[in-house]
Amino acid sequence: MQSQPYIEDPDLLTETSNAWRNLHELWAGVLLQAIKDYHDEGTSSTVQRDKRHAMAWFKSSRQDVGSFIWICDLLDLNSGLIRSRIKADGFKLNSIMIGRIQGKSNEVLSA
Repeated sequence: MQSQPYIEDPDLLTETSNAWRNLHELWAGVLLQAIKDYHDEGTSSTVQRDKRHAMAWFKSSRQDVGSFIWICDLLDLNSGLIRSRIKADGFKLNSIMIGRIQGKSNEVLSA
């Protein structure tokens, strides 16, 4: 079974449709939040739990809906490149990277 977004009429889901843009925005937000959680330096138990979950999510090889790899495929991003960049010492989530994830820039993180 193919991991495609659920939508009543698949013909409505084209890359220029509002539904596609909304879907893209939603999953881009999930990815950005996971990156933020991964790098959060907070010490509270909630922050530490979110950080552990983000780390496991990025390491996972799952490809089902909502997985890291599925989201990267949906957003046309290179999952291996993202993994290596977020693990790098001194990583900072910059505006170019955020723009690429949100589909507003073709620079950084593409295959």
